[in-house]
Amino acid sequence: MVDPEDYHKLKANLAMIQKIGVNTHTISRGEVKETAPTFSTEDIEIATWEPESGYADPYGTTFGFMSAAERMRAKLLCPAAVTVLKSPLP
Repeated sequence: MVDPEDYHKLKANLAMIQKIGVNTHTISRGEVKETAPTFSTEDIEIATWEPESGYADPYGTTFGFMSAAERMRAKLLCPAAVTVLKSPLP
């Protein structure tokens, strides 16, 4: 959900992720209320919905990524600024 002045950004993001195969689409304010009755919807007209998406625990996700990075010989340096990231993927 976004503020009305950001609908164009929402639609651009929707088109981008649909292009890479994410199952997502816009839904109306009423559909948001049906899906999530506790959400405040007074100031929105549309939202996007990804029925196959889920939730991630930020702490667990961060340390999951770090564990994977350590298996690839990365080292955690705290505090340290990240200046370059290189992917092992082509």
